[in-house]
Amino acid sequence: MSVPNEKPHRMAIGLWLGLLAWPAALWAIAFAFHLGMTGPRSDDWFFQFTHPGTGEPHRWVIPTWSTTHHRPLHHMYVPFIQTAFAEVRWFAVLLSSLGHALAAAMLWRVMRALGIGSPASAAAATLWMLYPVLFEIPLWVAAASTGIATAIALGAVELALTFVRRGGLWRLALIAVGAYACCGFNEQPAAIFAALPFAVLAARGMNLRRAVARTAAVTVGAGIGVGIYLALTLGFLPWLVEGQPGHERGSTSRLVTSLAELETRWNRTKDRANHIMWMPGVFRAAFESGLGALREGPRHAGWIWTAPWLLLTAAAAWVSARVWLRRVRCESHEDQDPAPVRVRVSQVLIATSIFFAGFVPVLVIQGQAMYTRLAYVPAVGLAIGFAALIDAACSIGSWRRQTRTGALLAVFLGVIPAAWALAMLGIQDGLYRRVVQDQRESAELRRLVPEPPVDAAVIVVYADHFVISTGNAQFDGFSPGATNISWAAPDFARETYGRWDVWAISAIRAHRGPVLHADERGVLVDRAMLDPKYPPPGLESDPLRIPLERVIAVGIDPDGRVRLVTELVTDSARTTIPVSAEHARRLGIPGVSVRIPVRGPADAQSTDP
Repeated sequence: MSVPNEKPHRMAIGLWLGLLAWPAALWAIAFAFHLGMTGPRSDDWFFQFTHPGTGEPHRWVIPTWSTTHHRPLHHMYVPFIQTAFAEVRWFAVLLSSLGHALAAAMLWRVMRALGIGSPASAAAATLWMLYPVLFEIPLWVAAASTGIATAIALGAVELALTFVRRGGLWRLALIAVGAYACCGFNEQPAAIFAALPFAVLAARGMNLRRAVARTAAVTVGAGIGVGIYLALTLGFLPWLVEGQPGHERGSTSRLVTSLAELETRWNRTKDRANHIMWMPGVFRAAFESGLGALREGPRHAGWIWTAPWLLLTAAAAWVSARVWLRRVRCESHEDQDPAPVRVRVSQVLIATSIFFAGFVPVLVIQGQAMYTRLAYVPAVGLAIGFAALIDAACSIGSWRRQTRTGALLAVFLGVIPAAWALAMLGIQDGLYRRVVQDQRESAELRRLVPEPPVDAAVIVVYADHFVISTGNAQFDGFSPGATNISWAAPDFARETYGRWDVWAISAIRAHRGPVLHADERGVLVDRAMLDPKYPPPGLESDPLRIPLERVIAVGIDPDGRVRLVTELVTDSARTTIPVSAEHARRLGIPGVSVRIPVRGPADAQSTDP
C-alpha cells in the first residue's frame, strides 16, 4: 500500500538538495579553497588582542571605540573571534564566510516572501553571494559584522512581510530589536528598512486598510530600533558621550549639513560606485588568477589536490540539474495565477529603494569614501530587481515556459555563478599569497635583526613588491601587506619580535615612503603616514624625529626580499643607520643605500657592508 505523503516529502527533500548542493559547492570554491588562510589583513591586526610574546589574550572586546555607542556589537564580536581563534584563523574566516552565506539565504527567503519564484530567487541569491565585488565581507574577518547585520536586516524584512499578512505583536517587537541589533553590528545594512513602506503592495488578498496599518506599524517598529541606536551613538543623550572626542566616527560633527555638499558627494559617489560595481577588467584579472589557483592547488600544494574539489563540484552540479529540471517540469504543468501587477510593482520599488538607500551612509558622512565593501547593500537591491525581472520573464506568455525557465536557470544559476566563483577564488588566492609574503617578511626581519634595541622603530623605507601582478592596478591592489598599512605595521612588528616595545612605520607600495629627511640628529618621518591609535613609544615631537640608535631601516625589493637599508641619502647629507649597518656586517651581506624622500619606486643601490 502506498503512503500518500511519500512523494511530496521526497520532493521537498530533493528541492532543498537541489537548492543547496550547487551553491554550496561554489561557496566552498570561492571562500574555502585555501582552507581559510586569507589573513590577518589590514584591520585584523589591531582587532587581535593577544600578547605578542606569549599569545595569551589580554582583552576580548573593545568596550568603547571612538564614541560610547558606535557599533557596540561589532566591537564585541569581531575582536572576540579574532582573539579567541588567533591560533586557528581558518575558523574565524569560516565564521565570516558563513555569515555571508547566511545573508544570501535570508535574501532568498525575502525574495520568496515577495512572491518571486524559487528558480529566480535561487539564481539571484547565488549570484549575489558570489559577486566578486563583495569579497571583503566573507574573506576579511574584520568586515564579518556586515554580513551578520545584513542577515539580521533581511530577517526583519521577512518578519515585516509576514506581519503585514498575519499580524502578531511578537513579530513587531522582534523587528524593533532586529533593527537595533543590525545597527549595532553595522549601520549601512539598516538602509534595507527603506523598503518597508512598500510592503503593503506585496500583500495579496487582504483588506487594504489593514495592510496599510500593519505596514505603518512595521515601519515605525524598525524606525524605533534604528532611532534608539542613533540617539545613543550621535550624542543626543549628552551624559552618555561626555568626554568623548567630537570628531571621531559616530559623531554628528562628521555629518554633511548642506545641500551643496550633499550634491557634490552624490556626484563623486555615483562615479565611484559605477567604477566599483561594473569593473570588467578586474573580473577578467580575477578570473584568470582563479584559473591559476586551480592549477596550483589548495595552498599551492599541487594541481592533484584540486581534483577532489572539481569532482565534488561536478557531482553537486549533476544533482542540482536533475532536481531543478524536475521542479521546472512540475511547475510548468501547474495552473499558477500570475502575480498581480501591484505585487510586481512592490518588487521593483523594494529593489530600487534598497539600492539607493544603500548609498545614504556614504553620502551623509564627511570624508567617507566609496569602498568595494560598501556595495554590499546596494547589491541586495540589484539582486531583488534581477530576480523580479527573471521571474517575470519565466511567467509571461504561454510559449514553452519550461524550456525558457530551464535556459535561464542554466545561465544564471550555472554558468555565471561558476565564473564568478572562479573570480572570487582569484581574489582569495591573492589574499593567500599576501599572508605567505607577510610570513616571509616576518621571518626575514628576525633573521636580519634577531634582537632589536629597546623601543626600536622598524622603518620600511620603500616597498616595491606586489604579490599579484596581472597588469590591472585595481585588482593587484586588493592585497596590501602589513608593511604597507600604517595601522597594521606596528602590530606586525610586535608579533614578529614578541615584544611590546617594538614599533613600525609602513611604506605605501611603489608610491610613497615614510622618511622625509635623515641626518646625525635622527630620521625624520612623515606623521601623515602614522596611525594615531599607534603613537611611537617615548616620542612626542612634531615633526617626528627618531634617534638613529633606535632605527631599523629596511626595504622590500620587487622580488619580495627584505633588505637592510644601511644609508639614507639626501641632497645635504649621507646618513648611516648604525643598527642596520652593524647587522649587515655581521651577516656579511650588502646593505642598501636609498635616496630620500621616496615618492615612487625606490632609488636603491647596494653598498658593501
